[in-house]
Amino acid sequence: MENKCVYTVLVTLMLLSSVLLTINVVAQDIGSEYISFSTNRNGNYDIYMIDRHGGNLQAILDGPADENHARWSPNGRYLAYASNENADSYDIYVMDMRTKRRWQLTDHSANDTTPTWSPDGTEIAFISNRSGKYRVYKMGITGDKLSQLTKGGDDWGPSWSPDGEWIAYNTLQPDHRVYLYIVSADGRNPKQLAMAGERGRSPAWSPDSKKIAFSTWELGIGPKIATIDVESGNLRRVTLGGRVPAGHVFRKHSPAWSPDGKWIVYVSDNLEAEHKTFLYVVDAAGEERAESIQLTTHLSTNISPAWVPEPFFSVSPGGEKMTTLWGKLKQHE
Repeated sequence: MENKCVYTVLVTLMLLSSVLLTINVVAQDIGSEYISFSTNRNGNYDIYMIDRHGGNLQAILDGPADENHARWSPNGRYLAYASNENADSYDIYVMDMRTKRRWQLTDHSANDTTPTWSPDGTEIAFISNRSGKYRVYKMGITGDKLSQLTKGGDDWGPSWSPDGEWIAYNTLQPDHRVYLYIVSADGRNPKQLAMAGERGRSPAWSPDSKKIAFSTWELGIGPKIATIDVESGNLRRVTLGGRVPAGHVFRKHSPAWSPDGKWIVYVSDNLEAEHKTFLYVVDAAGEERAESIQLTTHLSTNISPAWVPEPFFSVSPGGEKMTTLWGKLKQHE
């Protein structure tokens, strides 16, 4: 009888270990394959995620207010985003994805939005119109040490380079054109990289900090995602573009690189569904590999894509497996 009990316990432990191993292997496989984004498919903007093949749609944050422009901390534990839950304007919030604790970083009557993390996870850059025009600011992750980094035109879409040295952004200058700029992380040495055209915006750094993907409009081609080599200034088309029928406003924007630098996800309009936007993914090499794959098909506005860091699914900063968080995510058909 005693041997039988020991045998039963051993079999149970083996099965449990096998299940946990399977979960962790799946989690690690999922890690760099998932993309978070904001969508208004349920009325207000909520934060969801979807895999790189357009499957396994799941809600991350779906409250009664708008939550958008979500960006992950480098260690995958925290999610910074903009929300209007406490006012008509937007403020920056951070959520601890392990404990679900949230805190508000900004509290201003102006709009504070589009957060981007420093590579060491200690600071967040964002845009705000608290000075009358949109500028790039940065602060600590508790909302302290606020400082203004840019001045001049209206600035949008900050993106912090993975090496921590630069912040890229688009700025609307007095000539009514949009230019691509970088500025050092302390707000010094602003540099113009390329004229992104009338509709250019949404810079995003490559994982090696050597290139920036951005949205632009090419005469005779239409909207496209392109990359620029920061050192040489060489431009490369990533998406094929496409002529736009008269009377239509058509855009491709908000690119984001996969952690391995092989893919770029972006947002695009669809001429068959006006006022709706969808997520697409394309080979980051572009040019001859520029055929895009559509990820979302729901007739809603889907914006602000960001690749989910692998640590979100695998290992927390304390070394504990975060499989419980994975199990708590709400599954949607």
